[in-house]
Amino acid sequence: MGGRSLAQKVMRLGCYWPCMRKDAVELVRKCEKCQLFAKVPRMPAEELNVIKASWPFTMWGVDNIGPFPEATGKRKYAIVACDYFTKWVEAEPMASITKYAVKHFLWQNRLCRFGVPNVFISDNGRQLQAEHIHNFCAKYHIKMIASSVDHPQTNRLASYGESGPPVTQAQERPYSTSPSEQKQSSRRK
Repeated sequence: MGGRSLAQKVMRLGCYWPCMRKDAVELVRKCEKCQLFAKVPRMPAEELNVIKASWPFTMWGVDNIGPFPEATGKRKYAIVACDYFTKWVEAEPMASITKYAVKHFLWQNRLCRFGVPNVFISDNGRQLQAEHIHNFCAKYHIKMIASSVDHPQTNRLASYGESGPPVTQAQERPYSTSPSEQKQSSRRK
């Protein structure tokens, strides 16, 4: 909590003095717990690079997701490809994700249906970064780009899509930063 919000809380309780805001700012600045449990701004260290697709089906984000509850044929994983321009999603369930299954998915669901793209963007998953896949992409002059390690879901399209959080799993609240938030979250469970 910052000094301004602390001063506002005190005013809502019915108290006021002329240098209340200045005193609240000083108190928060000196309070060790206020500094330890303060909300940290989640701004990136540098500017984010905007990935622009100029034409439909030329730039695809590819990712492996799972494991999910087992379905028919012991399928519990999926590989997902999402076009950056149209947000069109192609997905295929798989029993296990191997580099050969990834190659088959890229050939069958991507190249044969939509033509040869310019770029595939993927995380650093070993199936998507295998030499076998790089040779496949080089054969068709497709550029492979690995997204950063901090943000492996390309731009969260495979995880969330346009409509919000996935229906397949419950969204858990991230860890809380203050003891009062921890008490509130434990009461909800």
